[in-house]
Amino acid sequence: MIEFRTKFDGEVANSLSKWQFKKLGWILLLISIVFCGIGLIFIFVVEDESEYPFAVVMIVFGLIFAPLMWLLSRNSQKQINKSASLISNETEQIYQFFDDKVIVYQSKGEDFKSTAEIKYNCFFKVIETPTHYFLYISHAQAHVIVKNHLVEGNLEELNHILSNNLRGKFKPLKKN
Repeated sequence: MIEFRTKFDGEVANSLSKWQFKKLGWILLLISIVFCGIGLIFIFVVEDESEYPFAVVMIVFGLIFAPLMWLLSRNSQKQINKSASLISNETEQIYQFFDDKVIVYQSKGEDFKSTAEIKYNCFFKVIETPTHYFLYISHAQAHVIVKNHLVEGNLEELNHILSNNLRGKFKPLKKN
């Protein structure tokens, strides 16, 4: 058995948001480049000076698009963290990995107690990063496990269990 004990706090929720945003960063950069490119085309190719204000707006929008999306994403995650009463330093989580299933215990004092027994085929995908495991149950929802909260077993053993049960749905950390 492999066991992790952690808190379900804002940092855990933020780590998933940051990971997902990092994956989409190149798309946001591409969109920014397209807007800037449209603006530059209107400045250097189109000879009608009345189009310059449009070109400037496109360039400015291209320059602020990616940072604006990042800010909106962070603000949105902060609002979610505030509104979800379970996202708290008081909420404890225990993840226990067995050969055939994962058991997740969650509790917040006497107000909330939950136990989930999950077969590996229920996971959409599992991704290992240098600091976390993201156990996706859908495209946008995941359990977040902080690696340094391991209390029993070892990461190599966990990777072996995940590889055997998930095959192509497990993306282990690439070793350099």
